[in-house]
Amino acid sequence: MNPIDPEALPARVEQTVARHDLLAGVRRLGIAVSGGADSIALLHLLLPICRQAEVELLALHFNHGLRGADAAADGDLVAVTAARCGIPCRRGGGHVSPGSGRSLEMAAREARLDFFFACAAEASLDAIATGHQADDVAETLLLRLVRGAGTGGLAGLRPCSLLVRRTQRLRLIRPLLECPREPIQAWLRARRIPWREDASNVDTRIRRNAVRHRLLPRLAAECGTDVKRQLARTAEILRADDEWLESLTASWLERQAPGNPAGADELPRAALMEQPLALQRRILRTWLLRQGAVQAAGYATIAAILERCRTPAPWRAAIPGNRMLDGDAGGLRLGGASAVLRSDSSPQELPVPGHATWRHLTVQAWLAPGIVRGRPALGVWPAACSLSAEAVGGRPLTVRGRRPGDRIAPLGMVGSKRIQDLLVDAKIPQNARDAIPLICCGETPVWIPGYRVARAFAVVDEPRPAIQIAITA
Repeated sequence: MNPIDPEALPARVEQTVARHDLLAGVRRLGIAVSGGADSIALLHLLLPICRQAEVELLALHFNHGLRGADAAADGDLVAVTAARCGIPCRRGGGHVSPGSGRSLEMAAREARLDFFFACAAEASLDAIATGHQADDVAETLLLRLVRGAGTGGLAGLRPCSLLVRRTQRLRLIRPLLECPREPIQAWLRARRIPWREDASNVDTRIRRNAVRHRLLPRLAAECGTDVKRQLARTAEILRADDEWLESLTASWLERQAPGNPAGADELPRAALMEQPLALQRRILRTWLLRQGAVQAAGYATIAAILERCRTPAPWRAAIPGNRMLDGDAGGLRLGGASAVLRSDSSPQELPVPGHATWRHLTVQAWLAPGIVRGRPALGVWPAACSLSAEAVGGRPLTVRGRRPGDRIAPLGMVGSKRIQDLLVDAKIPQNARDAIPLICCGETPVWIPGYRVARAFAVVDEPRPAIQIAITA
C-alpha cells in the first residue's frame, strides 16, 4: 500500500470498490455514519460512485447512550450532512452497558449490529458500508497479535464480509480500507467539511486507543519506518494466504459430503489426521461452525479435540455450548444438547484409591509418584492432574459443582480468583458452567479439570507421593 495524496482519495476509493467488486448486486446501500471523520468522508466519497452505479443510499446513525448531549450533537450533524447530500437518514439508539463477560466496546458493537440488522431488514438493504480505514487494519492486527490469532484473525478487517444471525445475512463493505486516517482528514479539511471528534477516542484506558496513541508512535520512532503502512500490507498478505487456506478447507469438506453445505454429520478421523496441522485446525473449526457449535470453535477446544484424535480410542467430551462430542477410530460425531446437565450433581466423596461418579463423569484417584503434564480445555474429557499427597494430608476429597463465592489460587498466579470469573474468561457458556466439576479438599477447590491445580496442592518434586486423578466421560 503506497502513500496517498489526499486529492487522490476519491480515485483510491473508486479503485477499491472496483477491485473488490463491493457494489456487485447492490441496489440499496446503508452507510453507517457515526459523525466522525472516517464515516463523514465515506458518505461524501461514496455519493458520486453510487449515483453512477444507480445505487440508492440510506445513512444510518446509532446513539449508544453513552455521551449525553455530545452524542445527540453527533446525530444532528449526521442528519444535516445526509440532508445536504440528498440522502435519507435513519437514527436509532439504546443504552449500552457491559455485562455477561463483555467489555463496553463489545457491548456497543453488538448494539450497533442489532441496529444494522434491523435496518437491513426494514429498508431492504443489500449491504451496509462502514468507515473502517487502513489505520484500523494496523491497530486490529496488533491487538489480535497480542491476544493470539491465526492468519484469519491477523488478516483482520476485509473489504467485504458476511455476518449471519439465524436466518438473516448482513453484508458489510469497507470502501476506505486502503485509505489511511491522515489523508482522509486532510481531504475533509480541504473542503471544509465538518466532522465530530469523540473525546473517548483519546482515552488510553481503552486498549485500541492505547495502541493508536502510544504503541504505534513508539514503534514508528524505534523502527524508523511507516509502521501503520507496513502492518496494513502484512494484513493484506495474510488475507490472501487465509483465503487460499479457506478454499482448501472448503474443498476438503465438500469431498466428504458432496452437495451438503452443512457438511458431513461425521468427520472422518483418519482422513482429518492425514492433513497438515494448519488444515486440521481449520477443517475442525469449520465443521464445528457448520454444525452450529459456534462456542466450541475456539483455539483451546480445537487443540484439545485434535489431541484426543491422535489415538483411535473412543472418548466423549462435553464441549462449550452444552454439546456432546464423541470420537473413535471412525470419526467425530456431534450430539445435541446434553441431558447429563440435568443429572445428579450432588457432592460425591472421592476415596484414594477409589472412584466416584458425578453426573456423567467417572472420577478415579490413586497414589503414585509423578506429575501429569499438559491439560485439555475446560469441559473436555478425559482430563487428569496430580495433587500433592502431603498437602492433602489425609483430608477427604470430594467432587462437586461450583458454588457462589468459590475461589481458587492456581499455580502460576499471584493471589486467588473467583471460579465464576475463570469460567467467564474461558468463554464457557453460562448453561455449561455447572457441568464442570471441582475437585475439593474439604471445602477448598483444588482443581478445575482443564485448568491448573491450586498452588498449595501442586506437586513440586516428582519422586514425592502424589494423588493421581483422572476424569472420563
